Amino acid sequence: MRKAKGLLVRFMLIVGLLFTALIPNSASAEKLGHLEITTKDFYVEDGKLKEFNNSINKTSLNKASLPPLDELIPDDAYVKGLPSNTLDFPAKEITAPIDYLALVFNLNGKNMTAGQLFLHAPDADLYVFKTSPDDEMPMQLSHAEMETYPPGNRIYPAFGEDIEVRYYKDHPLVDQAKIQFVGYWELVGGKSLSSNTGSRISESYTMGSGIDITEAYELASTIGVTIGSEVGFDYAKLSAELSHSITETFGYSQTISQIEEVTTTFNFGNEDPNGIPYIGGVYQLKGEYLVKEPGPDLKIRLDFLNSYGDFPAKLKPDFYYDNNHYRQIQADYIEPDA
Repeated sequence: MRKAKGLLVRFMLIVGLLFTALIPNSASAEKLGHLEITTKDFYVEDGKLKEFNNSINKTSLNKASLPPLDELIPDDAYVKGLPSNTLDFPAKEITAPIDYLALVFNLNGKNMTAGQLFLHAPDADLYVFKTSPDDEMPMQLSHAEMETYPPGNRIYPAFGEDIEVRYYKDHPLVDQAKIQFVGYWELVGGKSLSSNTGSRISESYTMGSGIDITEAYELASTIGVTIGSEVGFDYAKLSAELSHSITETFGYSQTISQIEEVTTTFNFGNEDPNGIPYIGGVYQLKGEYLVKEPGPDLKIRLDFLNSYGDFPAKLKPDFYYDNNHYRQIQADYIEPDA
């Protein structure tokens, strides 16, 4: 018994020594120092990473409009590593009224006719579908046009695998529905880089951002942004309309861009080590767009369609966007006062 107790005591002493060794320069947990954080913000344009420059309006940066990051880095990050993302912290949520609400019907491999769609959504304001699977752009028929459309004509998904119908903001089903943007940061590659001496670390990152044109239309219908039919597959026009609408709606500067991937090297620390330990990494801004607080009438309608209809119905799913905004962060560990 004494031998067992002795082994336990030794084990606890070893664990204690190991924990102490993890703390920079032998500072105790009670005397842990603090971090001094410096950051640089970048964006991707034409396949190149560029630093934000407040002297140029196009690339100006308003940190107040962005989700928090610097203030969420804890003082023990040098020991435990940088947070992998900021989802565990209170997110920056921006909620706004919705211009229209989109419901989608999943065909599940079945055929759907115009008559069946009208039966499932007899009071929709707009019906969005293709008349042929080879159509580049879907038709958008008003309620009056849908009433006279040949009911036996087969219809096809507009984008992806769904048939879409829209209800505008003065419709009872849209009562109380709002759109929400939740912004957060994610550590690129999960990489936390540290140095005990403040020496230079050069690390290569491959970073991807943006969405294709089909996804851009999906985002538009998720958050109720009406895109003019003349835009078609002109990504520049679509991006301009969508970016402007998002910025106006949420009061948050957002540029929707095409899918881009860039590989670049970030430098941390100093070529001539200054003796100050640090931890660093690169974060990417991400966002989730969703419909929040659907009204009771809409819930009743969805329950009815999914109980008795031939085609399951749902709200447009949440949309996640990988922004082309990156933040390099370096947190210098400052020793506690003696």
